[in-house]
Amino acid sequence: YILHNYLTGKLLHQYRCCECQNIKQIEEVFWDISLHMSDKNQPQYEFQNLVKNLLQDEELKDEDNLYFCETCNAKSKLTIKSTRVIQLPKYLIVVLNRFYFDKQELRKKKIMSKVDVPTEIMADMFIQNQQDEDVYNLYACVIHKGGSSEFGHYLCLGRAAQQHQNAEQIEGDTKMELEIEKSQKWVMFDDSNITEYENGEQCISILDQRSETCLLYTSDAADDLLCVDLGGRRIIKKK
Repeated sequence: YILHNYLTGKLLHQYRCCECQNIKQIEEVFWDISLHMSDKNQPQYEFQNLVKNLLQDEELKDEDNLYFCETCNAKSKLTIKSTRVIQLPKYLIVVLNRFYFDKQELRKKKIMSKVDVPTEIMADMFIQNQQDEDVYNLYACVIHKGGSSEFGHYLCLGRAAQQHQNAEQIEGDTKMELEIEKSQKWVMFDDSNITEYENGEQCISILDQRSETCLLYTSDAADDLLCVDLGGRRIIKKK
């Protein structure tokens, strides 16, 4: 329940049959948003353009990908599929799909294009006509080092948090509380090697290495939560 409450959002898929104009809508719960790089030879991608490509209307007209229209009771020769984000989670996971299958060589390869990774994004980048101006801040990144999907090494870059532990006596039991404050420090986890960086600017050079595969963002709504109940252990956050 806890993971579902904090990590899931909702997509709305709409299918419009171009023969009878019937529209069918399907809601889908997602745990992450996957961004695809359509051109493996493109040297650089803008993050915002990858999001636009995700939300761009798609024509379903290939023989092996035709949509079955319930009104026509047959496969439609042309269907317009649109995808919209209708709800973002408090903690947003964005996956950069750098791996693809090469049909000629019959093996997976890695796209080494550079992606302009923003450290801050607005909710309206994903949701049209968004009323709340929620801001999502980058707090962690999974990095794959290596030029192929068949080999390489994963490491993680995350924003550090300063913790202060307090003991509170409640009805004879001791309840531990953690007060968490935001920190400008970042930490690199590379197996047993742990490296601290004093500020985010030092991390930007690492993110420019064309290796990031998974981005984790936290929203203002998540930061404003005063208490998170994790199986009886309360995590208290400072605003």
